[in-house]
Amino acid sequence: MKQNRKQLISLLLALLLLVAFASCAAEEQPSSEPAEGRQTVRFEASFTGGSLGDAVRDFPIIAYGEILGKGEVDLPDDSLVPADDRYYYGRPVGFRVIEGLKGCQDGDLLSYWELGGEASDGTIYVHPGREIGETGEQAVVMLEADFYNIPHYRCPLVEDAEGNVTVPPEFMIEQENMWARQTEQHETIPMEEFLEKIRRVVAAQAGSSTAAQPASTDAENLFESLMDIGEDGAALKNSLFLARESAVMQAEGLTENNLLEERDTSRTFQKPVSVEALSAEGTAVYTFSHSMLTHVSWMFFFDSAEYDAVCQSVQEQAEAALPEEWRSNSGSLSEHHVMRWAGENGNELKVSAGEANDGQFVLLVELTPTIDPEQFAQLAELYTP
Repeated sequence: MKQNRKQLISLLLALLLLVAFASCAAEEQPSSEPAEGRQTVRFEASFTGGSLGDAVRDFPIIAYGEILGKGEVDLPDDSLVPADDRYYYGRPVGFRVIEGLKGCQDGDLLSYWELGGEASDGTIYVHPGREIGETGEQAVVMLEADFYNIPHYRCPLVEDAEGNVTVPPEFMIEQENMWARQTEQHETIPMEEFLEKIRRVVAAQAGSSTAAQPASTDAENLFESLMDIGEDGAALKNSLFLARESAVMQAEGLTENNLLEERDTSRTFQKPVSVEALSAEGTAVYTFSHSMLTHVSWMFFFDSAEYDAVCQSVQEQAEAALPEEWRSNSGSLSEHHVMRWAGENGNELKVSAGEANDGQFVLLVELTPTIDPEQFAQLAELYTP
């Protein structure tokens, strides 16, 4: 039975890879003609005063490294970001990790979206308070996925020629849930001192919590146990889509022993997962294309006699955790065998149930991002040695 199950997982993965590659290979849209004239668009700063402890807790990737280069200023993803949302005009930045502080390793190549800059039509976009850094400079970056699933930065904290860094007042506070007064001035300290503060906070938080992705989840709701359910959609708990393979492996507790399948430009890893909400054990599967995370799924096997009961339980848990307006198809899981949701962040959540073998059926939960071909190509080029 185990051999049959492994064959079934491999078959499902092959189908998932075809879908992932098809979305990445879509044709690029032609760029619009540059407009005449020149203007400056300035946006209001929107930072909150969360402490360094809050930032270390909330940002899945924190690194000290070197800014390698920058792309052209444009919207990051025409399929997600509205054409009139000029706030997101910016460019991809390549970043080499010198010291991986959280969620990445020394020597990794990362990419994030830098807001602002001069677009091809001559328009200059300015975001006050967001230090951007220049190619060749060294900085600390904190990365997360934003509203449109773009690898976004808290703002690079750039090291100056004297080896110092200027940090906001809240980043002098190592405890969580602490807020600095807005009147406090930024402070300039040696970069090594700031790195040591981050190391202490990362170590303290790791000591008060177990691994980033536990093998067992005891949440009463299936979807809340597997992923983060935010106001704008479902997202991964510990990783970012399009994050580099090595960073995801560290965050999710994967090693080469978890490798399930390897192809020319893709690798797939698996690990066991136990979900209390279903009283079941299953398999979490992570698919990487060109060293970037492009798909995550969870598979659970049940006796066929449990089909109606499991489908009913999953549907009830979905209705409890996921807003109805995200639902993109109708009908019950037991009758139609599939349910879909799409949040505003561009991630699609899909649940399907179907016959397996040996008197079993498989419940498959998938989370897939909307991938812009141009952004994907830029990141793939940055990640290619």
